[in-house]
Amino acid sequence: ALAMTDTTPEEITNSTPAPSAWWKRFPVWLRITVPAAVVVIIVLVIVLVAMPRGFTVKGDMLLEGSAGDAYSPQEGTNHCSGASGYDDINQGTEVVISDQGGTTIAIGQLNEGKVLKDTGCVFAFQISGVPTGKPFYKIEVGHRGEVQYTQAQLQKGVVLSLGS
Repeated sequence: ALAMTDTTPEEITNSTPAPSAWWKRFPVWLRITVPAAVVVIIVLVIVLVAMPRGFTVKGDMLLEGSAGDAYSPQEGTNHCSGASGYDDINQGTEVVISDQGGTTIAIGQLNEGKVLKDTGCVFAFQISGVPTGKPFYKIEVGHRGEVQYTQAQLQKGVVLSLGS
C-alpha cells in the first residue's frame, strides 16, 4: 500500500548516488589493455583467414624396370621398395619442393611403394602448403636431382621416374 513520507522529491534525488558505469569499477590499465587485446586478436584472425594457404602437390615417383633390377617386391603383398641402384627410394624418402632460388618451401615424403604389374614400383606423395606465385618450382626426391615445374604443372600432378 502507498504511504506518505515527509521527504521531498529534491531530497530523494540528492540523496541517491548516481549509478556509475560498470566499467569504471576496473583499473584504468585493465580498461585499456582488454579492448586493445581484443582488437589485436580480431586483426590476427582476419590476417590468418585472408592469408593464402598455398596449394597441394600430388605426384608419383616411378621406378621403371623389372623386379630385382629396379625394385624388390615384398612377398605376399603388392608392396615394393627400391633395389640395386635405387635402394634409396623407399617409403619415407624425402620429397623437397624449392623455389627458383633453391630455398626449400615445402617438404613431404614418399608413401609405401606399390608394384605395377611387373613393370615397376610406384610411390605416391602429397605435399600441402606449397606457396603460390613463384616463377617456377623444383622437386627433388632424395638426392636424385631436381626437376623444374610451373605452378600450373604442379597443380595438375606430377610423375617423376627413374630407370629403364
